[in-house]
Amino acid sequence: MTEDMACDDEILAICQKAVKFLEGFGASVIDMSLPEVEEMRVAHVICILSEMRDFLHPDFNKHFEQMANRQRTRTMAVLRETFANVNCLITPGTACCAPRIRSSDLLTGFSDVRTTLRTMRYMQLANLTGIPALVVPVGYTVSGLPISLQIMAKWWDEALLFRIGLKLEQFLNTKAKPVLYYDILG
Repeated sequence: MTEDMACDDEILAICQKAVKFLEGFGASVIDMSLPEVEEMRVAHVICILSEMRDFLHPDFNKHFEQMANRQRTRTMAVLRETFANVNCLITPGTACCAPRIRSSDLLTGFSDVRTTLRTMRYMQLANLTGIPALVVPVGYTVSGLPISLQIMAKWWDEALLFRIGLKLEQFLNTKAKPVLYYDILG
């Protein structure tokens, strides 16, 4: 893992506190790593790009998509083995906080591949394999940006995610909103 892809220290510290909080409810926590994570990330990107390509050019060569689907199948097999031993996987929601929005971004948009990859880093596993995932706010950075924790469970075990999410809402123990908040539903 390259240094620029690692999780920000501030995010990691808050997420670790949230996991300790879950241990207080009896959760047993073990550190683990999944094999072929980089291959899984490449497969995820290929699948997404292939779906975009299929929309635009349905007759395009599907060689890369077949490779990505083989990796998806391998990753799903690893997850079946993993979920035979653990109930859920917990990661930060993102590896970095949202970038500062400059006034020029509002006119021309913003595109930074490195930031995009860092914000998607932990969601790719669930997106590629179809396992359910829940992202719960667990705190704020010093500058007031939200920090979240992601919980992933085996297929069809959403009820577990909601039980854990409910406990994590107690961890944050506040209804405070970030400094900049837009109520899009109100």
